[in-house]
Amino acid sequence: MINILKTIVNYVKPYKSSEIEDEFTKLNSQYWKKQNTPVAENSYCLIEGQITCPASIMDKARIGKAVQEVTGAKPVVFLRGFYEEGNDVAHIYKSFGINDFYMWWKGFLNPIIFIPALFATLKTIVLYKDGNKLAHLKHKGVEVGELIYDTLIRFKPNTYTINQIKFTHYRLIFRAFLTFYNNEYLIRKYKPKYLVTSHNVYAEFGMLPRQLKKANNTNVIFLKDIYAYKCYNSSVNIKEHFLKPSIELFNQKLSSPEYLAEARAYVENRFNGNIDQIDVKNAFLNKKTYSLDELKEIFPKVDKNKKNIVVMSHAFSDAPHVGEGLLFNDYYDFLVKTLIHLNENKEVNTFVKAHPSSYMWNEKGAVEELLEKYQLDNIYILPNNLNTNSIVNFADYIVTAKGTAGLEFSCLGIPAVTAGKGYYYGFGITKEPDTVEEYYNILDNITKIDKLDSETINRALVLLYMVAQSRRHSKILPKSHIMPGEIYSEVYLGKYKEIIENFKNGEAMKDSFYDEIKKDVVNSHV
Repeated sequence: MINILKTIVNYVKPYKSSEIEDEFTKLNSQYWKKQNTPVAENSYCLIEGQITCPASIMDKARIGKAVQEVTGAKPVVFLRGFYEEGNDVAHIYKSFGINDFYMWWKGFLNPIIFIPALFATLKTIVLYKDGNKLAHLKHKGVEVGELIYDTLIRFKPNTYTINQIKFTHYRLIFRAFLTFYNNEYLIRKYKPKYLVTSHNVYAEFGMLPRQLKKANNTNVIFLKDIYAYKCYNSSVNIKEHFLKPSIELFNQKLSSPEYLAEARAYVENRFNGNIDQIDVKNAFLNKKTYSLDELKEIFPKVDKNKKNIVVMSHAFSDAPHVGEGLLFNDYYDFLVKTLIHLNENKEVNTFVKAHPSSYMWNEKGAVEELLEKYQLDNIYILPNNLNTNSIVNFADYIVTAKGTAGLEFSCLGIPAVTAGKGYYYGFGITKEPDTVEEYYNILDNITKIDKLDSETINRALVLLYMVAQSRRHSKILPKSHIMPGEIYSEVYLGKYKEIIENFKNGEAMKDSFYDEIKKDVVNSHV
């Protein structure tokens, strides 16, 4: 509560920019003042300003300017705080020639937002007393329950699953409905045709894209989440995973022998930890390679004559409902029920691997606690220092909710069973049951699944490489975004220093990514 009050006080006081920020805004203003950008009457592009990482601001502002250049739609940024002078990034957006803002916290004081949000909260806590019911909540025709559910998991420490709605959840539920009605007010006020956002998960970010699509499916959403970019036009389901490529482009790449050769080389580099991506480094770099014999020394009950299943855990707090579906309530529920089921199968050895980046979510030791809590004596947790490429040495099958591991190990011919619709769902690569019963039946008969054939392996190789190539990171940006685990205040200004240096070195503000946005705007036909 004290931290919340401090944040509010900081937004009430006028913000004093640093010398580094002033140098950036001066350079940036000089650039954009030279651009002759049209302005159309009664046409708006909303920009999410809640995420204030310098690289994210650069991307979102440039997307907004690209939309304006093509359509004339005026960019409007919605920001935290009560007035723009008190916000710490309003001056950054102004340096792009973006001068229109909606102050988010003002909306919370508006009775036409506050009162219906309060009533919606009361109705929800009375009618939706368990997590499963909450996850299926629709409000005014919009699927909001799974977004609220993921918010409760994300912002209540060490809460990996929701069985019952508790008093401690009420504040976050109320905040979610304040967001919903603030969004509704924004849509009525501006009737935006475009939205630029850094996320489409959790209540704070995920509701507005869905509300906009509900209002008019021709509205276009541009999502730029760290390195990932996706344009949600009228032909793309707003719940589709932001990493999922089009099937048409996939088939085109699949038919190219040259592309397939590149994909093979990429996967080899990935399993050697030579890819600059945090989950890859955490999984494949500076860790020990184990053989099955070494694992048997740790777990004497392992029978080398049996087939081996490796269940890949997720980071429990990391938006379990991202994508188009999950057979279980969340990632923790998936893991508990999967391991309980496999614990009874004496025909196989079942190993479980904690997510390599779980420490970033403060989830260290959660899988170990799970095994102890449910007394799963026939499940073997792989050592924390195990290099994920070790799994190739002994795994016959991979089981995951919808994690990248299902695609990675398919590239090596190891079949995977999934329990959700992630970005590789529907490409004919993994076993994809539609019900929990079907999922359990596959697990019961998993030893009947054959190694993947060359055609399926090729599909996996191409898709994994396509996802890797979908990375968008302009040279004008700092080398990396501010990542979970970093202390924001210590690295924030350093990112602007990098941008200033890139500016002075002649890196382009309007680069190939900027041109790609313009092309997507034209192709969206709004």
